[in-house]
Amino acid sequence: MTVRIDVKLCKGCGKRREGFCEEICPGDLFYRENGKACLREPAECWDCFACVKACPKEALCIELPFQISEARHRLSARIKPDHILWKMHDAQGSLINQCSIPNRTTHEDAPDRPKTDGDILRPQPAFPCPSARADSRLLKLSGVYAQRQKGLWMQRIKIQGGALDALAWQRLADCARRHTPGTPLLLTTRQCIEFHNITTERLPGLQQELATAGFTGLGACGDTLRNITLCPGNGLCPDSVDFSAAADAVRRTLEAFDGVY
Repeated sequence: MTVRIDVKLCKGCGKRREGFCEEICPGDLFYRENGKACLREPAECWDCFACVKACPKEALCIELPFQISEARHRLSARIKPDHILWKMHDAQGSLINQCSIPNRTTHEDAPDRPKTDGDILRPQPAFPCPSARADSRLLKLSGVYAQRQKGLWMQRIKIQGGALDALAWQRLADCARRHTPGTPLLLTTRQCIEFHNITTERLPGLQQELATAGFTGLGACGDTLRNITLCPGNGLCPDSVDFSAAADAVRRTLEAFDGVY
Protein backbone atom coordinates (compact mmCIF):
# COMPACT_ATOMS: atom_id res chain seq x y z
CA MET A 1 0.00 0.00 0.00
CA THR A 2 1.46 3.37 -1.01
CA VAL A 3 0.63 7.07 -0.76
CA ARG A 4 -0.28 8.70 -4.06
CA ILE A 5 -0.11 12.46 -4.69
CA ASP A 6 -2.74 14.03 -6.93
CA VAL A 7 -0.75 16.88 -8.50
CA LYS A 8 -3.93 18.52 -9.78
CA LEU A 9 -5.28 18.95 -6.24
CA CYS A 10 -1.97 19.70 -4.50
CA LYS A 11 -1.32 23.43 -4.04
CA GLY A 12 1.93 23.06 -2.10
CA CYS A 13 0.23 24.54 0.99
CA GLY A 14 0.61 28.06 -0.39
CA LYS A 15 3.15 30.26 1.38
CA ARG A 16 3.69 27.98 4.38
CA ARG A 17 7.35 27.43 5.21
CA GLU A 18 6.57 23.70 5.35
CA GLY A 19 3.66 21.86 3.79
CA PHE A 20 1.35 19.95 6.12
CA CYS A 21 2.67 16.65 4.76
CA GLU A 22 6.29 17.81 5.28
CA GLU A 23 5.51 18.91 8.82
CA ILE A 24 3.72 15.77 9.97
CA CYS A 25 5.74 13.03 8.23
CA PRO A 26 7.80 11.18 10.91
CA GLY A 27 10.30 10.05 8.28
CA ASP A 28 10.75 13.50 6.67
CA LEU A 29 10.01 11.96 3.27
CA PHE A 30 8.13 14.88 1.72
CA TYR A 31 9.58 17.88 -0.07
CA ARG A 32 8.25 20.52 -2.47
CA GLU A 33 9.24 20.98 -6.08
CA ASN A 34 7.66 23.47 -8.49
CA GLY A 35 4.97 24.22 -5.91
CA LYS A 36 3.87 20.60 -5.54
CA ALA A 37 4.46 17.95 -2.87
CA CYS A 38 6.86 15.15 -3.77
CA LEU A 39 7.68 11.91 -1.95
CA ARG A 40 11.27 10.76 -1.69
CA GLU A 41 12.16 7.11 -1.02
CA PRO A 42 8.61 5.65 -0.92
CA ALA A 43 10.06 2.36 0.34
CA GLU A 44 10.96 4.10 3.63
CA CYS A 45 7.36 5.16 4.33
CA TRP A 46 6.22 4.13 7.83
CA ASP A 47 2.65 3.56 6.61
CA CYS A 48 1.20 5.80 9.33
CA PHE A 49 -0.72 7.76 6.65
CA ALA A 50 -0.77 10.87 8.86
CA CYS A 51 -0.08 12.88 5.70
CA VAL A 52 -3.32 11.64 4.11
CA LYS A 53 -5.32 12.85 7.10
CA ALA A 54 -3.44 16.17 7.35
CA CYS A 55 -3.70 17.31 3.71
CA PRO A 56 -6.24 20.20 3.58
CA LYS A 57 -6.79 19.71 -0.18
CA GLU A 58 -7.24 15.92 0.03
CA ALA A 59 -4.45 15.64 -2.54
CA LEU A 60 -2.96 12.57 -0.83
CA CYS A 61 -4.64 9.19 -0.91
CA ILE A 62 -3.84 5.57 -0.11
CA GLU A 63 -3.36 3.45 -3.21
CA LEU A 64 -4.50 -0.15 -2.83
CA PRO A 65 -3.25 -3.01 -5.02
CA PHE A 66 -6.76 -3.20 -6.56
CA GLN A 67 -9.48 -0.71 -7.43
CA ILE A 68 -13.01 -0.45 -6.00
CA SER A 69 -15.01 -0.29 -9.21
CA GLU A 70 -18.48 0.28 -7.75
CA ALA A 71 -19.82 2.24 -4.78
CA ARG A 72 -21.70 -0.87 -3.60
CA HIS A 73 -18.44 -2.74 -3.06
CA ARG A 74 -17.32 -3.03 0.56
CA LEU A 75 -13.69 -3.06 1.69
CA SER A 76 -12.63 -4.67 4.98
CA ALA A 77 -9.28 -5.14 6.69
CA ARG A 78 -8.16 -7.83 9.11
CA ILE A 79 -5.01 -6.83 10.97
CA LYS A 80 -2.48 -9.58 11.73
CA PRO A 81 0.80 -9.27 13.67
CA ASP A 82 2.88 -8.95 10.49
CA HIS A 83 0.41 -8.13 7.72
CA ILE A 84 -3.03 -6.74 6.86
CA LEU A 85 -5.49 -8.84 4.88
CA TRP A 86 -7.67 -6.63 2.67
CA LYS A 87 -10.89 -8.09 1.24
CA MET A 88 -13.39 -6.61 -1.21
CA HIS A 89 -16.99 -7.89 -1.28
CA ASP A 90 -19.93 -7.03 -3.47
CA ALA A 91 -23.36 -5.93 -2.23
CA GLN A 92 -24.39 -9.57 -1.68
CA GLY A 93 -21.30 -10.28 0.44
CA SER A 94 -19.48 -12.40 -2.13
CA LEU A 95 -15.69 -12.09 -2.14
CA ILE A 96 -14.44 -10.26 -5.25
CA ASN A 97 -10.78 -9.67 -4.50
CA GLN A 98 -8.28 -9.83 -1.66
CA CYS A 99 -4.63 -9.14 -0.99
CA SER A 100 -2.17 -9.39 1.87
CA ILE A 101 0.36 -6.62 2.50
CA PRO A 102 2.85 -5.90 5.33
CA ASN A 103 1.30 -3.80 8.08
CA ARG A 104 4.19 -1.38 7.61
CA THR A 105 7.20 -1.25 5.34
CA THR A 106 9.62 -0.73 8.23
CA HIS A 107 9.88 -1.80 11.85
CA GLU A 108 7.65 0.29 14.12
CA ASP A 109 10.55 1.58 16.21
CA ALA A 110 13.30 1.96 13.63
CA PRO A 111 13.23 2.67 9.89
CA ASP A 112 15.09 0.04 7.93
CA ARG A 113 17.89 2.30 6.83
CA PRO A 114 21.40 3.13 8.07
CA LYS A 115 21.65 6.02 10.50
CA THR A 116 23.48 9.12 9.30
CA ASP A 117 24.89 12.19 11.02
CA GLY A 118 21.87 14.21 9.90
CA ASP A 119 19.35 11.61 11.06
CA ILE A 120 17.18 12.51 14.05
CA LEU A 121 17.09 8.83 14.99
CA ARG A 122 20.25 9.02 17.04
CA PRO A 123 20.59 7.57 20.55
CA GLN A 124 19.97 9.69 23.61
CA PRO A 125 19.12 13.10 22.12
CA ALA A 126 19.49 15.99 24.52
CA PHE A 127 17.75 19.27 25.18
CA PRO A 128 19.03 21.78 24.37
CA CYS A 129 20.46 20.38 21.14
CA PRO A 130 23.66 22.26 20.18
CA SER A 131 23.36 21.40 16.47
CA ALA A 132 19.66 22.22 16.17
CA ARG A 133 20.14 25.37 14.10
CA ALA A 134 21.92 23.36 11.38
CA ASP A 135 19.17 20.75 10.98
CA SER A 136 15.45 21.55 10.62
CA ARG A 137 14.53 18.04 11.81
CA LEU A 138 16.46 18.53 15.04
CA LEU A 139 14.79 21.90 15.49
CA LYS A 140 11.38 20.24 15.39
CA LEU A 141 12.59 17.46 17.70
CA SER A 142 13.68 20.04 20.28
CA GLY A 143 10.30 21.81 20.15
CA VAL A 144 11.18 24.63 17.76
CA TYR A 145 9.20 25.89 14.75
CA ALA A 146 10.11 28.72 12.39
CA GLN A 147 7.61 31.57 12.43
CA ARG A 148 6.26 33.23 9.29
CA GLN A 149 8.43 36.24 10.09
CA LYS A 150 11.94 35.55 8.81
CA GLY A 151 14.52 35.10 11.55
CA LEU A 152 11.99 34.51 14.35
CA TRP A 153 11.29 31.22 16.11
CA MET A 154 8.80 29.59 18.48
CA GLN A 155 10.01 27.35 21.33
CA ARG A 156 7.51 24.94 22.88
CA ILE A 157 8.13 23.11 26.17
CA LYS A 158 6.15 20.23 27.66
CA ILE A 159 4.59 20.51 31.13
CA GLN A 160 3.79 17.02 32.44
CA GLY A 161 0.14 17.02 33.52
CA GLY A 162 0.11 20.82 33.34
CA ALA A 163 1.59 20.96 36.86
CA LEU A 164 3.57 24.14 37.64
CA ASP A 165 4.33 25.61 41.04
CA ALA A 166 5.02 29.28 41.82
CA LEU A 167 8.80 28.88 41.44
CA ALA A 168 8.41 27.28 38.00
CA TRP A 169 6.16 30.13 36.86
CA GLN A 170 8.72 32.64 38.12
CA ARG A 171 11.51 30.94 36.15
CA LEU A 172 9.38 30.93 32.99
CA ALA A 173 8.56 34.62 33.47
CA ASP A 174 12.25 35.45 33.92
CA CYS A 175 13.12 33.58 30.70
CA ALA A 176 10.38 35.42 28.81
CA ARG A 177 11.52 38.84 30.05
CA ARG A 178 15.13 38.16 29.05
CA HIS A 179 14.65 36.44 25.69
CA THR A 180 11.21 37.53 24.37
CA PRO A 181 10.60 40.96 25.95
CA GLY A 182 7.12 42.30 25.27
CA THR A 183 5.78 38.94 24.06
CA PRO A 184 3.45 37.00 26.40
CA LEU A 185 3.78 33.27 27.04
CA LEU A 186 1.24 31.11 25.24
CA LEU A 187 -0.58 28.20 26.94
CA THR A 188 -1.69 25.37 24.64
CA THR A 189 -4.56 22.89 24.89
CA ARG A 190 -1.97 20.12 25.40
CA GLN A 191 -0.71 21.92 28.53
CA CYS A 192 2.49 23.02 26.84
CA ILE A 193 3.98 26.51 26.98
CA GLU A 194 5.24 28.45 23.96
CA PHE A 195 7.77 31.27 23.67
CA HIS A 196 7.21 33.34 20.50
CA ASN A 197 9.27 35.93 18.60
CA ILE A 198 12.64 34.46 19.58
CA THR A 199 15.53 35.77 17.49
CA THR A 200 18.09 33.36 16.07
CA GLU A 201 20.76 34.75 18.40
CA ARG A 202 18.64 34.31 21.54
CA LEU A 203 17.36 30.77 20.83
CA PRO A 204 20.39 28.82 22.19
CA GLY A 205 20.48 30.90 25.38
CA LEU A 206 16.76 30.41 26.00
CA GLN A 207 17.04 26.64 25.51
CA GLN A 208 19.99 26.50 27.91
CA GLU A 209 18.15 28.45 30.61
CA LEU A 210 15.03 26.29 30.24
CA ALA A 211 17.09 23.10 30.51
CA THR A 212 18.89 24.42 33.60
CA ALA A 213 15.50 25.19 35.18
CA GLY A 214 14.34 21.61 34.55
CA PHE A 215 12.15 22.17 31.47
CA THR A 216 12.37 20.33 28.16
CA GLY A 217 11.12 20.86 24.64
CA LEU A 218 12.24 17.42 23.48
CA GLY A 219 9.42 15.83 21.51
CA ALA A 220 7.11 18.85 21.95
CA CYS A 221 6.67 19.25 18.17
CA GLY A 222 6.13 16.96 15.23
CA ASP A 223 4.57 13.51 15.08
CA THR A 224 5.37 12.58 18.69
CA LEU A 225 3.70 11.80 22.01
CA ARG A 226 3.78 15.57 22.71
CA ASN A 227 2.46 15.50 26.28
CA ILE A 228 0.29 13.70 28.84
CA THR A 229 -2.43 16.06 30.10
CA LEU A 230 -4.40 16.13 33.34
CA CYS A 231 -7.51 17.93 34.55
CA PRO A 232 -6.51 21.33 36.04
CA GLY A 233 -8.48 20.39 39.17
CA ASN A 234 -6.72 17.06 39.60
CA GLY A 235 -5.94 16.33 43.25
CA LEU A 236 -7.68 19.45 44.59
CA CYS A 237 -10.92 17.81 45.69
CA PRO A 238 -10.52 15.55 48.77
CA ASP A 239 -13.12 13.11 47.40
CA SER A 240 -11.43 12.67 44.00
CA VAL A 241 -8.59 10.42 42.82
CA ASP A 242 -5.20 12.00 42.11
CA PHE A 243 -4.12 10.75 38.68
CA SER A 244 -0.63 12.33 38.74
CA ALA A 245 1.15 9.02 39.32
CA ALA A 246 -0.90 7.33 36.59
CA ALA A 247 -0.09 10.10 34.11
CA ASP A 248 3.61 9.79 34.87
CA ALA A 249 3.41 6.01 34.40
CA VAL A 250 1.72 6.49 31.01
CA ARG A 251 4.43 8.96 29.99
CA ARG A 252 7.25 6.59 31.02
CA THR A 253 5.57 3.73 29.16
CA LEU A 254 4.88 5.57 25.90
CA GLU A 255 7.62 8.17 25.64
CA ALA A 256 10.63 7.08 23.60
CA PHE A 257 13.95 7.35 25.40
CA ASP A 258 16.05 5.72 22.67
CA GLY A 259 15.99 8.68 20.30
CA VAL A 260 13.06 7.52 18.15
CA TYR A 261 10.31 10.15 17.91
